[in-house]
Amino acid sequence: MKKIICLTILCFIAVLPVSSHATSIEQNVHDTGYYFGYGVFGQSFTATETSINSIKIVVGDWNKFLGSDFSLKLNLYAGSGFGGAVLATDSDTLPANFSDNATWWAFDFATPVHLTVGETYTFSVDSTNGDRGGIYMGSNNPYASGTAWRNGEVFNNYDLAFQIPADAAPSVPEPSTLLLLGGGLLGLGFARKRFAKK
Repeated sequence: MKKIICLTILCFIAVLPVSSHATSIEQNVHDTGYYFGYGVFGQSFTATETSINSIKIVVGDWNKFLGSDFSLKLNLYAGSGFGGAVLATDSDTLPANFSDNATWWAFDFATPVHLTVGETYTFSVDSTNGDRGGIYMGSNNPYASGTAWRNGEVFNNYDLAFQIPADAAPSVPEPSTLLLLGGGLLGLGFARKRFAKK
């Protein structure tokens, strides 16, 4: 009887899902700011997840007195640079009380964007009012797996301050877990037969 109880507990443990570890991309250095009027800025990166839901950047609303809307548009491209296929886009208008200091802003995609781990992708950020504010970046290449872009060309020595949160992946049993489950069920079957004969 004790064997049956132990095998039952073992089977229960075996079916508990094992979560895969999601990996976010973060480049948080933002020691330099450029007005959007200087061009269309962007950043290439190497995918660490099979899908993403948003991209965050650091911006500042430096000239609120201009009064016009401070609108931003983000495009996500396949490959390095702005010439690849557009995979996703999002446009936002910053609120009137948005900070004039370096502040994170998230572009949320309508649906998850599917990527290939290890492949290169690039996003661009543009504004309809380039004199209203700007985008922040880090100098001395703080992100090793990509580079900043401006007007379709590599912007040497810089990387945009950006974050790509990992998509919350569903919990999936690993192969070893399934093997353990199969062995436990098989052992439980033999134990029941043996117990029944007694």
